[in-house]
Amino acid sequence: MMQAGFCCTYVIFVAQNLSEVLRFWGYNVDTSMLILLQIAAYIPLSWIRYISYFSISNLIADVFILYGFFWLLATEGPAKDVELFNQQDYPVFIGTSIFTFEGIGLVLPTQSSLNQARQKRFPGLLTWTVVGLLFFYSFFAGINYITFGGGITPMVTSSLPRNGWSSSVQFGYALAQLLSYPLFLFPAVKIMEEMLGFPRRASGQKVAKNCFRAVAVLATVCIAYFGQSRLDLFVSIVGAFCCVPLSLPLFHLKLNLKLTWMDKIVDSFVIFVGLITFFYVTYSNLALWSK
Repeated sequence: MMQAGFCCTYVIFVAQNLSEVLRFWGYNVDTSMLILLQIAAYIPLSWIRYISYFSISNLIADVFILYGFFWLLATEGPAKDVELFNQQDYPVFIGTSIFTFEGIGLVLPTQSSLNQARQKRFPGLLTWTVVGLLFFYSFFAGINYITFGGGITPMVTSSLPRNGWSSSVQFGYALAQLLSYPLFLFPAVKIMEEMLGFPRRASGQKVAKNCFRAVAVLATVCIAYFGQSRLDLFVSIVGAFCCVPLSLPLFHLKLNLKLTWMDKIVDSFVIFVGLITFFYVTYSNLALWSK
C-alpha cells in the first residue's frame, strides 16, 4: 500500500506540472487527461524485471532535481512572511514529513542485488545515506519555504514565477518523477506477485506477470485520478496511514530477542508515539478533505 501510494502521488505530480508547462506555452490540456496519458509510459516500464535497469533513469531524475534546486537558489530571494509554526495545518506537515519514508521499500531489493563483498559494506552505507537525506530534506524544504513564505503552494513548483526557465524546472521535475515511478512500483509488484504465487523466474509466466503489472499501474492511475484535487492531503494521508505502521519498531521487538530493557523502553515509546500519529494525523487530514 505504501509503495502504491507513492506511485499515485507521482502520477498527480507529473500531470499537474506538465499541465502548467503546457498552459504557459499556450496549450490547455486538462490534468485528468494527462493523468490518463501516463498509462502509455508506465505499463511498458512496469514490465522491467531487474531493479539494476532503473539506475540510469534514476540518475537522470536526480540530475533534473538538482537542476531545479540550484536554479531556485540562484534566482529567488527570501520572503518576508515566513511563519515559524503553522498552527492550522501542522497535521498535514506531520503526514508529509513521514512521507519521506518513501525510499524504504527499495532497501531490501537494493541489498539483495549486490554481491557479497558490497553487502558487507551496505549497513554503513545505508546509515550515512539516511543521515545525508535527513539533512538534504531539511535544507531543501527550508530553502523553499524561506523563498516563497506564505505564498508557497502544496506543489512547490507551482510557486515559481511564470517564465521559460521556471517551465524548464517544472518539466525537469515532472520527468524526474515519471522516471522514478517504475522504481517505486517495483517493490509493490514483487510483493504482490509472491503473495499471488507467481514463480520468481519462469518464462512461461511472463505474460501473466505483465498483465498483472499492467493492472497494478491502472489501479494507481485510477486512485490518482480521484485524488488529484488535494495533492497535499493525499500525500499526508499516505504518509500517516501507510508509512507510520511500517516505520514503527514493532517488528524489531519481535525479531530481535537480545534487546536490553532500555532498548525495549525506547522502542515501546516510539510505537506509542507512532500510534498516536497514525490515528490523529489520518483523522485530521480526512476531516480537512471533507471540508
